[in-house]
Amino acid sequence: MKVTDIPANYNQQKMVKETAEIKEGNLKADRSSDAARKTANEGVIVKLSKTSKELQTAIDAANKAPDVRNEKVAQLKSEVQEGRYRIDADKIAAKILDKDS
Repeated sequence: MKVTDIPANYNQQKMVKETAEIKEGNLKADRSSDAARKTANEGVIVKLSKTSKELQTAIDAANKAPDVRNEKVAQLKSEVQEGRYRIDADKIAAKILDKDS
């Protein structure tokens, strides 16, 4: 067989085969180690700190919050359309300067 006769997808086929073999081996190892872990972990008690519980509560609240504040967007759209939206250059400059400090 010449080197040029190798199929174009040879590396892909090889990787798929190796991945399947690894997964099959891992599956067998996982089944036996699961039983050992269950036995080893019996009676283990895990306590979370107050701080970790508060952190989880904050994360949950952040995940539930909408990405867009629809009320604020509607208010700004209305102000722009009616010509009432004003940009305060002094406020923007102060925020930029505060950010750089």
